[in-house]
Amino acid sequence: NEQKPPYAINENRPEAEAVDKSLLTTMTLFNVFGTHGIKYVVDPNSPYSGLSDTTVDYVQFSRETLKIKSGDCDDLSVLLSASLENLGIETAVIDVPGHLLMMFNTGLQEGERDAISLDDELLVIRDGMVWIPVEATMIGQNFAEAWAEGARKYREFSESGELSVVALRDAWQSFKPVTLKPANFDLQVPQSSHVAAMVQREKNLLLEKSLQAQFLIPMVTSLAFGVLFATGVTLLLVPCLYLMGERVRDFLFHRIGGRGVEATA
Repeated sequence: NEQKPPYAINENRPEAEAVDKSLLTTMTLFNVFGTHGIKYVVDPNSPYSGLSDTTVDYVQFSRETLKIKSGDCDDLSVLLSASLENLGIETAVIDVPGHLLMMFNTGLQEGERDAISLDDELLVIRDGMVWIPVEATMIGQNFAEAWAEGARKYREFSESGELSVVALRDAWQSFKPVTLKPANFDLQVPQSSHVAAMVQREKNLLLEKSLQAQFLIPMVTSLAFGVLFATGVTLLLVPCLYLMGERVRDFLFHRIGGRGVEATA
């Protein structure tokens, strides 16, 4: 069963082209889970929004969520995070009042963030790296919308000081991963034909954003230098040329005009 996520990703992930590979991998995984039929369901016994310091919540193992095809916000965030870690992508869970979501590391430096999006509000900068927040409860819906909603929640609760981030790799230093017995069930990977259309549509949206960034950045840079150059010409060169013209006119007037007066006399 541990081979299922990598197989499903390698089978359905399109070529990276201009889109960041980690972003493309996460988008593909998100859509594979959606095609598998996984849904967000509030835990009737202990909903995450109702937890307190005196209550204990049970978080499903990822394989349990894959089997029953449903989970609460914490279950789906763990599923997405654990699967991405299995693919070598660093993740973190985001705890906000009454809710849990996740984010992943794109592997790009802060200075390269424009390669992902020109909208800084969609990105999280953590330790100099570009991270993307995702609302895991929106599995089965549009990945771009889940990204936007995750970013919105991150901004909202970060500004209010009600947000905490726990990187999974840091948590593993204190809480060692549990070794489970082999599962007594088998998972069926969604057929590529069912995933392909969704993945391709999402990829085109991401590619469009990436290409826009690649074209707009040089364009904006060129315009900025053009405005700067024009400002220099207007404020410095043009007045200098006017001054030079005035001095040349005065020089010619005195030299030529003066001789004309002497010849008349």
